[in-house]
Amino acid sequence: MWKCKLCDFSTALQIQLLRHYRLYHGQYSTISPLPCLYNNCLCTFSTFNSLKVHLSRTHSEKKVVGEDGIQRAFHCPVCDFKQPFVERDMFIHLRGHLRRKEIVPCPFRACKFKTNVYSTYNAHKCREHQHVSDYNVEVVVETVSNVCQYSDIEQDPVQFSDENETATVSDRSNEGLAEQLQYNLAAFFLKMQTILHVSQRATQEIIEHMDQLFSLSEPVIRKSVTKILEKHNCPVTDTLVNDIVQAVSDSNVLHKSVTSEGPLSTAKRRKSYYEEKFPFVKPVEYLIESSQHTFMYVPILTSLQQLLKKTDVLEKVKETTAQLPGHYSSYCDGSYYKENLLLSDEGQKLSIILYVDDFEIANPLGTSKKIHKVCAVYWTLANLPVKYRSALHTTQLALLCNSNDVRKFGYAKTFAPLLSDLKTLEEAGVYIETFGDCLKGTVYSVVADNLAAHGLAGFSECFRSTYFCRFCLATQTELQMSDAVSGSFEMRTKDLHDNHVQEIQNNDNGDSCSVKFAVVFSLTISLISILSLDFHLTSYMTCLRVWFLWS
Repeated sequence: MWKCKLCDFSTALQIQLLRHYRLYHGQYSTISPLPCLYNNCLCTFSTFNSLKVHLSRTHSEKKVVGEDGIQRAFHCPVCDFKQPFVERDMFIHLRGHLRRKEIVPCPFRACKFKTNVYSTYNAHKCREHQHVSDYNVEVVVETVSNVCQYSDIEQDPVQFSDENETATVSDRSNEGLAEQLQYNLAAFFLKMQTILHVSQRATQEIIEHMDQLFSLSEPVIRKSVTKILEKHNCPVTDTLVNDIVQAVSDSNVLHKSVTSEGPLSTAKRRKSYYEEKFPFVKPVEYLIESSQHTFMYVPILTSLQQLLKKTDVLEKVKETTAQLPGHYSSYCDGSYYKENLLLSDEGQKLSIILYVDDFEIANPLGTSKKIHKVCAVYWTLANLPVKYRSALHTTQLALLCNSNDVRKFGYAKTFAPLLSDLKTLEEAGVYIETFGDCLKGTVYSVVADNLAAHGLAGFSECFRSTYFCRFCLATQTELQMSDAVSGSFEMRTKDLHDNHVQEIQNNDNGDSCSVKFAVVFSLTISLISILSLDFHLTSYMTCLRVWFLWS
């Protein structure tokens, strides 16, 4: 059976899987590419045509025979992929592993070199094997059988044409097809605004012009219908022609959707359609205490449920990387992960990375600066592979609040719904329908700049204070007399930080060694501490001590 890599669909024919890709996963682009139909092929494509070209060139059943009459096959040393040997295609496949930071051995005979760095691999090949074609016998295998690995499915001959794909429509109701095409059109309009950055006004103008063109083309349709009826010796009447023209217009999904009464004709109607048909998590507006100040929160538990409903995302989350002793290959090899009682426990767990930052929505040089400054909290899953983890389209919004309100009311009150959901995720978990069980998780790390880092961790946000560093107890005066790398400054520890917090609570002092209050996340989330707030971006003002979060 042919199985879709993006959902649970399966079919006996390859042509039906291709049509399924085009109909249900047609919103492909560079950030959401189409995978190859074959399970053991790592290739992805930004256009449907490039996928069909790949299938014709790479996964055909033709045997590649060398000039000596011997058939050769490429067996990937990293995965189980096999195909007829073509030198160019072999290196394209191996470089695909390098882009994923996987260790790839050199395919040439008697060479022990291996690396997971793309540029290093290319440099080694050009320097050591520039005019060499003697490959390792385990990589390039001489064989007399068909070497293309097609799993255990029966191959069907495919002619990649739109006519063949259209011929498979008969097994599906026209009503269901029309709804799916309308969904695809709405997804295209949404893609124009969110990915292609076409403004809402420009999108509306495009739709209005399309509606006008459809209306103006009615005489052309009427003329064509009349010619066809006359050609087949059918009686031509105005009533019959009008009915046919109306049926043609109504069956045109594009025309029906953008007409004046269509569901996608205006920005308001498109928004309603998106909220009803697409995975949409509605933001919730919260009131801060009894004041008139509010903030917006996107429920993180609901967002996780919607995100992990997608089969391809869930499969990426469930992927595990091999851990090598003495090597840092992922964040799971770090001490923070291993010391976290929940994340290091057996079973699937969700590791969340939070990112906190302020941004200015008004002119930063104008009179309105800092008045409309917004504090934003974003999140992403550390379980995702590295190439997706830092991508913009995988970063989710959690909270928006005016920065002045954060300073006035504090992080504990403005982050209250977020902290409550994170506590629920840690203690009870969130039910994932596609997983069939509740998944627990917690915050693995919090990423922020210096200012936000000090505020979240409870330190003084003034970098001219006596104890300005959140990593050690160096003072401004001591730093002028001694170098930070000398190690002469006392380091902050979890126990020492707890003592400073207790001292503030007992004596009601303003601060103790620049500590003003406890870490806001540790007040609610039991498995996060000050050690989890070692933010990976620091400056020279923090003793030149740079901490890196392993990817």
